[in-house]
Amino acid sequence: ILLSLLISAVVVLVGVSSYQLRQVLVESTLDSLAQQTQAHANTFTDWLNARQDEMRLMANTGQARALDAASTGQLLATLAESSPFYDTIFLLDTQGRGLAGISYEQGRARIMDSSEAWNFHVADRAWFKAAVAGDNVFSQPIISRASGKLVSTVAIPVRRNGQIVAVMRGAVQIDTLVQQLAELPRQAGTEIYLLDG
Repeated sequence: ILLSLLISAVVVLVGVSSYQLRQVLVESTLDSLAQQTQAHANTFTDWLNARQDEMRLMANTGQARALDAASTGQLLATLAESSPFYDTIFLLDTQGRGLAGISYEQGRARIMDSSEAWNFHVADRAWFKAAVAGDNVFSQPIISRASGKLVSTVAIPVRRNGQIVAVMRGAVQIDTLVQQLAELPRQAGTEIYLLDG
């Protein structure tokens, strides 16, 4: 009887220890996944913030503030060549018409002529209304009127002497966002989703 009590006690202790070990491993794995998820979210957010900083930089140039379309077009082309994430970039007047614009096609920035830029009209877009009202905007994915591609718009007000005189708008290609997510380091079998909400 003593031997069977001893064996029963050992079996119970092994079972309890095994259960506790499994719980510790599960908690450790969940903590690790949560930390990895947060790190990925931070990396992606930093990338998005960098695009907003680029538009903010363009909006704060003397050329953009002066509404100098030719000089601004050159600056936008330089930005697009160094950051090939954009589909198009425009300097827009307060009525939503393009003053200067570039498109990024086949690995090269192309400066639009004044009539092509002027034909870009977005006064009805929510992102434009918010930017011309003074907000910095990163829009939900939309179809670009300039290219017909799926993009997310970064829009920053251009101010001169405290007054909004224009909007700087960059359309980040959604394919680029997906590529940025795909390049995040992850374990085999891990899937990353970009969700609306």
